Amino acid sequence: MLALLIRAGFSGPDALHIYRALFGFLYGHILNELQELVDNPDETDDLLRLGLHRLPIGEFPLLRSLAPSWRPTTAPPNSNAASTSC
Repeated sequence: MLALLIRAGFSGPDALHIYRALFGFLYGHILNELQELVDNPDETDDLLRLGLHRLPIGEFPLLRSLAPSWRPTTAPPNSNAASTSC
C-alpha cells in the first residue's frame, strides 16, 4: 500500500501518515462495530454468552429461560472420563 501511495505522488512520510490514518480509522470502525452493546446490565452471563439478550423477552420468554441449561459441561478435575482402561 505504501508503494501504491508513493507511486500516486505522495512523499514517503506522507504515504506513511496516510497509511496510519486509514488503518487507524479502519480498526476504530471495526472495534466500534464489534463492541458488545448490553441494553440491560442485569442480563445473566448465559444470555450474554449465547447472544440471546438481543431477543425480546416478550416474544421469546421460553428460549431465554432455557439459556442456563446450555452451559458447557466439563469433566471434574482429575477425572479420566475420556480414557478407558483395558
